[in-house]
Amino acid sequence: MAFFRQDIICSFFFLTLVPLVGSCAAGDSGGSDGKEEGGSVGGRVALVEVLSHDSAKAAQPTILDGMLRQAFDSIPDVSYVTFSERGTKIPGSDSGVSVADLAKQLDLAQVLSIRVARFGSVVGADLRSVEPASGKLLFHDRAFSFIRYRDQEDNLLFGPALYEAVERLVWRMGKRPDSEHLVVSAEPLVVGSVVIARDPALGKIEKDRVEISKNGVRALGDFARVSFPEFVVFDYESRSRLYETVGLAAVEDHEPVGNLERSALFKLDIPYMLSASITPGTNDSVRFRVEFYRVTGNQSDTLLDFEEQQMEIKLFNTATTERDAVGLLLELAKNLLTRQAGDIRSRYATNRLGA
Repeated sequence: MAFFRQDIICSFFFLTLVPLVGSCAAGDSGGSDGKEEGGSVGGRVALVEVLSHDSAKAAQPTILDGMLRQAFDSIPDVSYVTFSERGTKIPGSDSGVSVADLAKQLDLAQVLSIRVARFGSVVGADLRSVEPASGKLLFHDRAFSFIRYRDQEDNLLFGPALYEAVERLVWRMGKRPDSEHLVVSAEPLVVGSVVIARDPALGKIEKDRVEISKNGVRALGDFARVSFPEFVVFDYESRSRLYETVGLAAVEDHEPVGNLERSALFKLDIPYMLSASITPGTNDSVRFRVEFYRVTGNQSDTLLDFEEQQMEIKLFNTATTERDAVGLLLELAKNLLTRQAGDIRSRYATNRLGA
């Protein structure tokens, strides 16, 4: 399933808006680095299209209408026109009325289209805003949220996570700052692998490489998700659902991230990836390294930052090899993610202020 990247979405995203917009604007890249395309946020806005993937059928138009109304309550100078208000003023507006006519009769400054998908425990939403009179794309971005709550039967509660993703998008659209209530700038992050060299010099680490890598990937993801609200971290199951979008049924956590994995991240506009490695060092030592990447293409990424440390190999030839190795990776990840989380907040603040 193609979800977020503009070049894939363009042909079918604005089903309702085709007569109004014609085609996607050149240079519309989506993503968090180019949120607002032009124009200002203000006036009356209304939702005209909802597209939900099969995994997110609970995202019904009426539910999203209510979520958008609530989220826009926090945005000054914006009045969200609900389905109810629309129906009262224009009977039969749900069918047989063009977007252009709807916008004219309701005096709309912007019309919205939203798309929703779910990957295991992660919800993603993509929001576009268009100026009805000109068809100009005013805003395009995507946001994710992790499903954190369960009901009494232990079923994941989709609604709160969906609202958080919607609210994050609306607050970005309104240039609201990060707050204690909501980290508006939060970006998706996937833990790719813990690469362990097949080298006898690593001793027990090499023998236990499969278990260390798998548990290391899980531990890094859990740690980042709990400790850093600046990241929406895909858990192990959600990462599997993500990789299934490119036909990848399983991955080896102790092997380097391949192009299929990169392709899945790039096509779904997930910019950040965390990976780690354990390799032989010098003088009977072992090198632990954690790296933070930005995915730049189907077969490319850029190393943004890393943290590494060398330790004596004898310290890991014990009965607690796995625990000690994973624990050191978490220590390195803490320093690395602290820097990157600060950078994410800082970049959003700068972009929000138009600097």
